[in-house]
Amino acid sequence: MLAILARLRPKIGYDNLTGQPTMELKIDLPSDIQFGFDHLLRFISEIKQDMVFMFDEFQQISQYPEKNMENLLRSIIQSYPTIPFIFSGSSKHMLEPMFSSAGRPFYQSAELMYLDKIPAPDYKKFIVEKFESAGEKIDDEAISRIFTWTRLHTFYVQDVCNLLFEADNKVVDQDLISQVFHRVLISHEPLFVNYRNLIPGHQFKLLQAIAVEDGIAQPTSGVFIKDHMLISASSVAASQKSLSEKEMIVQSGNKWIVYDVFFSRWLQYQYGNR
Repeated sequence: MLAILARLRPKIGYDNLTGQPTMELKIDLPSDIQFGFDHLLRFISEIKQDMVFMFDEFQQISQYPEKNMENLLRSIIQSYPTIPFIFSGSSKHMLEPMFSSAGRPFYQSAELMYLDKIPAPDYKKFIVEKFESAGEKIDDEAISRIFTWTRLHTFYVQDVCNLLFEADNKVVDQDLISQVFHRVLISHEPLFVNYRNLIPGHQFKLLQAIAVEDGIAQPTSGVFIKDHMLISASSVAASQKSLSEKEMIVQSGNKWIVYDVFFSRWLQYQYGNR
């Protein structure tokens, strides 16, 4: 392990969007990556216990500046057949081709598993039970409103429900839900304002339009462009491509949506009535 750590260079900086301090353990050369990863897997393989190696947001390796990272990782992983690997990611459109395209190094090297949203009835039952265990009441109408506002995305559902739970009201009513929604938007506002300052104006205007529509099937359609005073179909197409690459927007079903639910609701709150 000391041999691995010796090749890592710590780099302290800050996140451009959040302003939060960051620390990066940097490897300069591809040979260092190969050396470090190979030694790490060798170390794991020598431990006499069952272990699983998991890559989170694995699709990001395709964005690394180093070339042939997929080839490199695949060749090393093949040398350790006794170690189970999990490759997870939130970007289906990036991750899926890595394992289903014949020309990619990880082609057919793993069993694909898709995790869908928690079914609403099951989630609703769970939430009701948790509130009731604390002597609080939340009805179906309130939960349905939360599900709609958060798009039934677990991270956002949990965040909203935690704030409602902390309020310690005996009954979760519509006024309390509205207060919590507003609190969420205000607490995230500095970050979202920073997005507005960093994202090019034409791209931000498209984000704003998509959010106000709560998703759009054809961002380059004439009606959409006219309604939101966008420049042209070619300009929208270029902005759409850039925002998709940044994962600011994603396809959900047959619509393009703003990926961050809270950001989408903030945009609606700020610009929806204009």
